[in-house]
Amino acid sequence: MKLLNFLAVLLLIASTLAGCGIVEVGVETTPPPVQATEKPLPTQAVETAPASAPEPQASTTPSATNPAFPLAGLVYRAGDQLFRFGADGQPQSLAPGLDPQVLPGQFTPRAAVSPDGARMISWWDFSDLWLVDLKTGKASNLTNTADRVECCAQFWPARPDTVVFMSQPDATQGQSIGYPTLIKLDGSEYQVLDESSPSFSLAAPAPDGQRIAFDRAGEAWLYRGDGGLEPLNPAGYGLQDSANTLKLASPAWSADGKRLAWMAEGALGPNGGPGFAPVIFNLELKTHRLLAVSEGGGEGWPPAPLWSADGSWLATLRYSNDQYGMWIAGPDGSNEKQVYKPDTLRATSGLQAFWSSQSDQLLVIDPNASGGTRAVLIDAASGQPQEVKLPERAVPVAWPKYSS
Repeated sequence: MKLLNFLAVLLLIASTLAGCGIVEVGVETTPPPVQATEKPLPTQAVETAPASAPEPQASTTPSATNPAFPLAGLVYRAGDQLFRFGADGQPQSLAPGLDPQVLPGQFTPRAAVSPDGARMISWWDFSDLWLVDLKTGKASNLTNTADRVECCAQFWPARPDTVVFMSQPDATQGQSIGYPTLIKLDGSEYQVLDESSPSFSLAAPAPDGQRIAFDRAGEAWLYRGDGGLEPLNPAGYGLQDSANTLKLASPAWSADGKRLAWMAEGALGPNGGPGFAPVIFNLELKTHRLLAVSEGGGEGWPPAPLWSADGSWLATLRYSNDQYGMWIAGPDGSNEKQVYKPDTLRATSGLQAFWSSQSDQLLVIDPNASGGTRAVLIDAASGQPQEVKLPERAVPVAWPKYSS
């Protein structure tokens, strides 16, 4: 029954995943189902360095903090193969022998790469999570559940042995994005953190390894390592809306864990009109900073703000009619500036963004640009954009720190 509602859940969480660099830009036919008893997944031979491997065509120049190729470390897919840019700009084949079922030829990656770039979690059918060794190509069914469906995994850097993801009973698949859940990389300790109300968005693990922020149908909550749950009351930080309709979802932690950004919806617009806006809560000072409000919204709940690795920048999407696109701001929300504007307001929901490991550049991918996918590398300090050309059919998956 796991695949019966595949298309429904695909459409439901399309825009939610955009903030994770996982953007739905099309609906594909359902691939052949994987049997739940397969563990590990049988592999099929795939050439590790095919003669037709995509050649990089990036017209970029070195940066001050990265004297080599500026996109070094960027992991991308081309069809059912994975590649990584080396320091010289040449593609390096990853996951040799990877079965195409783990990463089929889709428009979207539906995968998360570990911070060290050594492993990947894939959820191609929104059924189970698959753990893939990117050096050997070996894949295994991590969750392998008969009565639940899983998607949208995140590695937890503070807990290298733990994965955070969303799950829900198979019987209710497609009705929500699910509930925050944990599992160990060895497949043990499957734990649903809270099943009171389904979430609008993905959960966010904190850098202290102890807390996880999530929403209960638009109410902000925190899970603690001791198993405790506590609400995050925005009024306690001075944030209220005039109509008492405020909802929070899409949380994101700063690198030091002192700030927690959310997307807020409520009577936030001019004259108390409805709107969306990023809000940053300072957890130490008990204050908040509301960024620019977008009246109306995109297709579904807005994706989470995206912190740079060092916490010095915050990237957000705005959907206002005249100022839509990608914006960045300082860690307290100050000095907000637009750094990319797509061709249309509708295309904003499809944008992907990846911070460099040095936190000095933001790579923006626009799959709905006129003429085809557009990739722009933006200098955070100046806001200056530089268009780059990625290999044909390349779909970026992650930008972990490069190591040879």
